This record gives sequence, structure tokens and C-alpha cells, in this order.
Amino acid sequence: MKPFPLLALLALAACGKDPAGPKAAAGLDPIVLVKNQTGPTELSMTWFDQSGQKLTTVVGIGQTACIKFTSTTPADSVRFIVAMGTSSTDTSPPPYTGNKWVKQWSPWFDPKTGLVPNNPVDYPFGAEFWTLDVPSTWFIYLQPVQTAPC
Repeated sequence: MKPFPLLALLALAACGKDPAGPKAAAGLDPIVLVKNQTGPTELSMTWFDQSGQKLTTVVGIGQTACIKFTSTTPADSVRFIVAMGTSSTDTSPPPYTGNKWVKQWSPWFDPKTGLVPNNPVDYPFGAEFWTLDVPSTWFIYLQPVQTAPC
């Protein structure tokens, strides 16, 4: 056998192997584009994962933020809650003059796939990417989207 073909075969065999070894599974990192353009107050977004990690981000009035969350492990399910205002009860008659509070939340979803296992029909793109708008006073519009919004 000639040395050149042998070297070529060895080089091809080496190309298919990763010298660092197998890589650990990487979970998806959910992303939410938050626009608090008309909110009457700041908006807080809190992420949770199954391992107990918690991350809160506050978005001020008139601000936009791209919020990313990395789950503790690729196997952790993830969810978030968004709130604006204070949770104390306003007992005054309409129009309300006291404290107001609104919130929205995502379903628990699997960061390995981005899917919502118990409700795939309502989340056709999964629950990895979201947009959140405050289009009018005391209203939070939350929507899953197909691609990373920011």
C-alpha cells in the first residue's frame, strides 16, 4: 500500500471525531421581548425553573427589554410570570382610585424542546420565544412567537 492513501484514510477518520469528547445536552434558552410603552407602572417578570432557580427583571415605563433565561439543567421545565401594579385589593367603586394589579403567565414548558407537553394545540410554536406588550393602561398582551424576538 502506498503511504499517501493510508494518510488520507487516517485524516478522514480523524475528522469525524471530536477531540474534546461528547458534548452535554444543551437546553433551549427562552427569550421574551418586553415592551412596556404605555404601562402606568413598571412591569416585573419572574422566571422559574424546576430546580428552583429564579430570576426577576423589572422593565420601567416606556422601556423595552430582551429578557433571556437559561434553565439550571437541560431537563428543567421552565415558566414565567409577569405582573404590573400591586397585589393589594382595591375596594373602592369604579372608577378605581386605589391600587391595581394585572398579571399574565406562561405554561410550564420543556426547555429541551420548547414544547408545552399538556397543551400543544394552543402553543403551535412551542413556548420558547415570546413577545409581551403593554398596549394600553393595565393590559398585558403576551404571545408565543415562532422565532427569537430579539
